[in-house]
Amino acid sequence: GQNRSLPLSWVSEDPQIQSFVVLLTDEHEIAQDFVHWLVVDIPSDVRSLVEGASGTVALPAGSRELTNDYGLAGYGGPWPPAGSGRHEYRLTVYGLNTATVVLTGQVSRADLLENIASHIVATGSTTGYFEL
Repeated sequence: GQNRSLPLSWVSEDPQIQSFVVLLTDEHEIAQDFVHWLVVDIPSDVRSLVEGASGTVALPAGSRELTNDYGLAGYGGPWPPAGSGRHEYRLTVYGLNTATVVLTGQVSRADLLENIASHIVATGSTTGYFEL
């Protein structure tokens, strides 16, 4: 593939939400919640990300892409080890009651959730599967 970030849209009317977080992880047991994409500080009036937004001006102003587990800031598409079976990829949107996430650099799923747990007021996710 072209390793372009996924198009994504969500619905939320919760007035408490001040920002959104988008997280894409590989949930397979050998992947150990491998972070493929983490976008924080998405403004509360945004309800979608266009395909290929990662690393471009199409990413909403004020949003920040943190470092994924490939060691790169931005989106890193699915590429499971050959022969490891079907991998489950979970894309989650968190609505937060804070405008800013105080994290930088490479952040694990566990560290993210520990940091934002008390600020989550809404969440939604979808799952896809991929195998080489």
